[in-house]
Amino acid sequence: MPNLSRQDKALLEEFTSRQRALNDIEGFRQYLSRTYHSDFQHPPVAHHRLLQQHLMELYHGDYDGLIVEMPPGSAKSTYSSIHFACWYLAKHPDRKIVAISNTTALAEDFSRRRRSACLEQEWQNLADCSIPKDHQSLANFGTSKGGSMLAVGMGSAVSGRRADLLIIDDPIASLEQAMSPGQLEKQWGSYLYEYRNRLLPHGKQVIISTRWSQWDLIGRIKEQIASGEEKRKWKILTLPMEAKDDDPLGREPGERLWPDWFSATQVEENKKDPLLWSALYQQEPVDASGTWVDAQYIQIIKTTEPPHPLKYVVSVDLALSDGVGDYTAIVVAGIGPSRELYVVDVHLDKVPVHQTMAKLNAVCAQYSPSVVLIEDSPAEKVFLEALREHSRTRSELIPLYPMPTRGRDKETRGAAIRSLFMQNKVFLVESGWNQEAIKQILNFPPKTKAIHDDFVDALALIGRHIGKQSNPSAESDEVAQPIIRSSIELDAYGNMQTTATLGQLWDDHDERLSLSRRFAGRI
Repeated sequence: MPNLSRQDKALLEEFTSRQRALNDIEGFRQYLSRTYHSDFQHPPVAHHRLLQQHLMELYHGDYDGLIVEMPPGSAKSTYSSIHFACWYLAKHPDRKIVAISNTTALAEDFSRRRRSACLEQEWQNLADCSIPKDHQSLANFGTSKGGSMLAVGMGSAVSGRRADLLIIDDPIASLEQAMSPGQLEKQWGSYLYEYRNRLLPHGKQVIISTRWSQWDLIGRIKEQIASGEEKRKWKILTLPMEAKDDDPLGREPGERLWPDWFSATQVEENKKDPLLWSALYQQEPVDASGTWVDAQYIQIIKTTEPPHPLKYVVSVDLALSDGVGDYTAIVVAGIGPSRELYVVDVHLDKVPVHQTMAKLNAVCAQYSPSVVLIEDSPAEKVFLEALREHSRTRSELIPLYPMPTRGRDKETRGAAIRSLFMQNKVFLVESGWNQEAIKQILNFPPKTKAIHDDFVDALALIGRHIGKQSNPSAESDEVAQPIIRSSIELDAYGNMQTTATLGQLWDDHDERLSLSRRFAGRI
């Protein structure tokens, strides 16, 4: 632009900035940042940019709604309820927006932030209109071109209003509300009959929330999507605090969100309540009133040294495919003198069979279990043969004990361990696997394929094993299976021999080894 005057260059730059601001949310944020408005000062980090992208795809695409699930404090409201709402009204100053939050106070707080942004000259330059002085209330402010921004608390009526854009931000105010079926049902009714019906034919909706309950607003919508009852097209963005498989940001499993903001100490502190951690931070709420085992019977202990000597057992629930479907579960538990059960270690992995064998050998070397339980089925028999060969070549001792299922359903096979839960005899040692274990317990038996049950299936084997031991004289319809020692091999003359020493064979039945010794620093 060598032939342009300084003034013309400035005008062209301003025109370009305004065009970008109207065409892109990040361009809008950058343009408003010159006002020093606090909501527009901080450049977006990775998950904010992904949220911006999803909001723009909602606007330009054929989606009817966007669901955003993120942990508390991740700035999801700033980018959705503030940036996107203000950008939308600047681009369409004649349209109507209805913004709903869990309380009137929070709704008006968001409205105050939006109104202050819209009163800036830069916003009015973009919108080519003003906010009239007689239309600046927190509950409902509007533009000189007929557009408006209505803010109400969840459950408040919006009769007579129509909406081009509906924003629902954190509809649940507290744990007490989330635990109330009546309150959740009331919110669902408000959404169906009060808010969604206000949408104009081309209207879009954004629901931003930290998850609280399986039956919260997002949970109900997702259930209808899964069943096919929901005919609107939704896009869903779920970002847990710690990444899982196929993370939308491309994080490695376990990598935390926004590490420059959320510290490792904060994350560990939030994990102390597994139910809240699963819901608020991992966006995987579980039903605390499980139909199989209620949450009140799930006991988490911190100690690494139980009050009694323990007899250790290991159970395996095998996944038959690599990398997809179910997990392979390896569960280590110690049995006390009164048949109480301490679950001390759990491995849930989607790995090839050879890695499962290596992991099982390592677990047995660490805990020296008296028995390793596995279902006696055709699929498991193939694994058993491979494991015997794998162990034989390494001269390792694995006391395998196949347990027949005899066509029983999962609930029948799990009856013994459920009984132990109900007697308050099952303890989970505090560790990183607690969240998934609790989720599976409270959702057992699973109603959808999205819920895994590998941990419960493996734990059920231990429950059945304890049940058989509790009354040795009782008749059983299960044929006793021999413990299979994997240390058996052939000598040079074809004779069978064991590579286990007398000391190893004795230690295999020694119940006096302490939990701290067997843990070897794993907790």
